Amino acid sequence: MMNLKTMHKFTLSDNFGADEDNVCYVGPVPNGRMFGQFKEKNLVCNESAQKAINRLCDTRGFEYGWSKYQGNAQFQILSKTPATPILNLIMGDTDETTIKELEGAYSVCMDPLKRTCVNVFVGRRENIDKKWSVDKFSLFYPDNTIAYAMWGIQWPLLPGYSFRTAVLNGTLNRGDLRGLKNGTLPTKYKFEAKTHGLVISDDSEYEDCAFVAQIPNESTEDLCARIDRLVVTMICAYGGPGGILALSYDPKENQENMSALQSEWELLQRVSLPPPIPPPHTSTRGM
Repeated sequence: MMNLKTMHKFTLSDNFGADEDNVCYVGPVPNGRMFGQFKEKNLVCNESAQKAINRLCDTRGFEYGWSKYQGNAQFQILSKTPATPILNLIMGDTDETTIKELEGAYSVCMDPLKRTCVNVFVGRRENIDKKWSVDKFSLFYPDNTIAYAMWGIQWPLLPGYSFRTAVLNGTLNRGDLRGLKNGTLPTKYKFEAKTHGLVISDDSEYEDCAFVAQIPNESTEDLCARIDRLVVTMICAYGGPGGILALSYDPKENQENMSALQSEWELLQRVSLPPPIPPPHTSTRGM
């Protein structure tokens, strides 16, 4: 059970329009599962905070789910966490200590006992507009039983690579996923999902995401290269003016016409791969 005494307590940022008596906690889920270096986390909220979060999600058309918190009837666990409340907190007037505590992975899965679908929030940084840009990416693992057997509670990031429908057009649209799967979307360049191991199953479509199938004994380098080819090919096929790929939500990257798909993939590589080893220093003394 999640223990409020060991969790970080905070109140919602002003951009929620919540009543002053709102109270929230954030902390790791009891099973201790990790995605790379990121802990899986939940929000635990009182009724006032729940109402504000529900109102925000309803206004923007995102599904959410609450479950009972056994330790105190006044609180509930936000067990299905769409990105929007975490984004609101990170981009709001939230203090830096709480921002650090909010970093982690949050389940947005419709059936979390069978599969895993999470948004990972890495942090925030000031952008060229003197506002906050949020660093985040998504992960999907189609079968929890297999994943636990392979990795225990320490799940690697790269095998979970996925993207959600928001990177396709900025909105939730399962029709685009279906078109991507069937090859029926308008395209400027031939794209075949199967060539890159891109999977859009009934389950992942239900979760509003696509993912990359695992290949037995594939090295990390080969997996990265395969995902990189996938991203480049999708940008050629569906990016640019009139395309279906949403631009990055970071203003500078947006000005450079970088897609959200590319931005998330570059972030995932930065946090999951070790930094390159610098070349050995060669002395020129005496030359």
